[in-house]
Amino acid sequence: MRSRSKNFKLNADHRTCNKGLCRFKFKTAGERNKALKLLERRGFEVDLVEDLKGYVVKLPRHSRYAPVLKNSVAMIETPEWHIFLMKDPAAVEEAQRLGAKIVEVDVKF
Repeated sequence: MRSRSKNFKLNADHRTCNKGLCRFKFKTAGERNKALKLLERRGFEVDLVEDLKGYVVKLPRHSRYAPVLKNSVAMIETPEWHIFLMKDPAAVEEAQRLGAKIVEVDVKF
């Protein structure tokens, strides 16, 4: 889930965010720190990831991808690939067991 500050406040206050699948982007470190404190106070477990290396995997475009999608927080498609941002290292390992390959270049989601 992508969120700007105004949407973040709504999601955190109303607990509409799926605890395992939230993703937020912030423009400043101050916004990020404020959000982390609020999420932790509300009982959310927070993993701060500033470098996506090691969290991005890909599968060929015409492969079955539902099990990998289930453990991802974002997906993009290219003519050849389904590219996933995985929610944690365990999800990356599971995706690799299902045939996904780690993406070694920077990917913007």
